[in-house]
Amino acid sequence: VLGADVPLESRTFPLAAITSTGEASMLPDVVAVYERDAGMFLRHRDPTSFKVTAQRGRELVITHTATIGNYDYAISYIFCLDGAIRVEARLSGILLVQGTKATTGMLIANNLAAPFHQHFFNFRLDLDVNGTANSIHELDVWSPPTPSNENPRGNTMMLDDYEYKFEQAARASVDTRKSRTWMIASTERTNVNGQPSSDMLMPGGNAFPYIVSLALPRTRARFVDHHLWTTVHHADELYAAGPYPNQNAGGEGLPQYITNNEALHGRDLVLWYTMGITHVTRPEDWPIMPVHVAGFALLPMNYR
Repeated sequence: VLGADVPLESRTFPLAAITSTGEASMLPDVVAVYERDAGMFLRHRDPTSFKVTAQRGRELVITHTATIGNYDYAISYIFCLDGAIRVEARLSGILLVQGTKATTGMLIANNLAAPFHQHFFNFRLDLDVNGTANSIHELDVWSPPTPSNENPRGNTMMLDDYEYKFEQAARASVDTRKSRTWMIASTERTNVNGQPSSDMLMPGGNAFPYIVSLALPRTRARFVDHHLWTTVHHADELYAAGPYPNQNAGGEGLPQYITNNEALHGRDLVLWYTMGITHVTRPEDWPIMPVHVAGFALLPMNYR
């Protein structure tokens, strides 16, 4: 909706879709593209001359919104001046409520309780960093024991760079104690310092699933078992939960894609990032929720 979902000056595009009867249909104004002010982009005040160097930011946004049941999901891809790509999910809609005691949810209005719940997204990232010969690395920050030669004052931080070599080993989850990020790097191109040109996957807020492992919904969505999966590119591997997640017995999608445990180094790689949101409901979410925002970023690394 121009002027509500997106700015009035946005450019919109139609989308081809399949109806419930299997017929082709063109939906108008599905995808919007616009540019917006992004606030402060860079700034520094020299402490000697007191001169301020500052620049405003601009962002190019490509977005679409889908209504699924009682929820509305707006997914945006945001291209920034520093080469970063931010992916943002905005959640709104109407809570699923029940007239019962609030033992597994929150009383949000008179005789209305809204259950606590979770949302999970999976993003397929086919990046091709400086070509298709890539590798995938886990980056963890740690502090050496003190006192030691490496950490005499107890304030040293170091970075572990661990390369995943095979698909089944390239499953991992967010670890905030280690400030964990991931890096997909070129195995053929380096910068002037000899470092491989890379894209860093920077997690935002995330969550782990509370639903038990053997529950049917989770067996059909095994991508939630890990925040990161990595596979070798195959044209028919498109969906984290398989092509028909509501009609299979479980285990399709990513668990099947990694059964052959292909080697990863120097290959055309696809990253699959799982993002979870835990919604502790509250009265302020009723009757229509204000948006909740979650996301992650891809940051250029070692290009200069």
